[in-house]
Amino acid sequence: MYVGGNGELGYLQLNLYGQYEYVSLKAQLPAEEQNFTRVWTTIALENKVYFQTNERLFIWDGDKFRVHRFDQRLHRIFWVND
Repeated sequence: MYVGGNGELGYLQLNLYGQYEYVSLKAQLPAEEQNFTRVWTTIALENKVYFQTNERLFIWDGDKFRVHRFDQRLHRIFWVND
């Protein structure tokens, strides 16, 4: 399960005791991209995970991030008809 919050993004995984623990992906971002606002939407689609903030879209492919910056506020992203 992928999740985002205030200046944070990552996923939950089961530990040896069967409890979920948070694993941050923030350190996988380039240093200049690690300061960001709240992640409003997280969507997993076609082996990629999209984390949306007001000013950026972070795309995680399981290995590395691609980052798209926007001049205007990005309000929401949606998954529509695949």
